Amino acid sequence: EGHHDEEGQLGTSLDPHIWLAPSNVQKMGEQVLNHLLEIMPNNSESLRSNFLKFSSEVKELDQEIKEKLAKSRNPKGFLVFHPAWGYFAKEYGLQQFSIELEGKEPSPAELIKELKEAQNMGIRNIWVQPQRSSRMAKTVADSLGGKIFELDPLAANWHDSLRKATNRIVEN
Repeated sequence: EGHHDEEGQLGTSLDPHIWLAPSNVQKMGEQVLNHLLEIMPNNSESLRSNFLKFSSEVKELDQEIKEKLAKSRNPKGFLVFHPAWGYFAKEYGLQQFSIELEGKEPSPAELIKELKEAQNMGIRNIWVQPQRSSRMAKTVADSLGGKIFELDPLAANWHDSLRKATNRIVEN
């Protein structure tokens, strides 16, 4: 059935990387604010002020990503080794193609199918996570005439991680 999905769902497993979509981060921030207001009502002014700053930064990043992607003539998708970027893909109307599914490398037939779909969209490069690099990623990049880029969905700097992902799509 293929390993790509814009919904953040991959096969029968759920993509846990919900923080890679700014709209989800915004919602999580609102929930955190509400819980903190319940347990720390005396700090409501600073909590609200900090949340407004945070919310503004998230919205600015979201707008920056939308503008960069709108100007790009490059593919509206990307190829990853491990399917961690489903929510990011859904957020921006992109398609995530994945080599690995549910922690397993694909069969030769599945790999050929994914590579053909990625090639048909003009995708040449593959993203790998520093935690999950693979020799197969090099084989895939070589077969597409592309490069391997390391992108960390678990990076400490969330803003930079999303900017880097966006730039990789634009630069494909």
